[in-house]
Amino acid sequence: MITDAESKLAEKGFETAWLACAIGNERAARFYEKSGWRRTGTHLSELPTEEGIFKLEVWRYEKSLIT
Repeated sequence: MITDAESKLAEKGFETAWLACAIGNERAARFYEKSGWRRTGTHLSELPTEEGIFKLEVWRYEKSLIT
């Protein structure tokens, strides 16, 4: 599934893709890294809720789509 998504993004002209991974989710992190993604730092998402904005810090992974 992730390879298909990468291909579709590349076909649309994107040079770099990024995704968010829950901080501490080592299993997912290993999967992404084995799939060629690299952790570039953290990203702060601001998610709207009925009670207001919920801030969620996640690991940011990036992958070059240029072959």
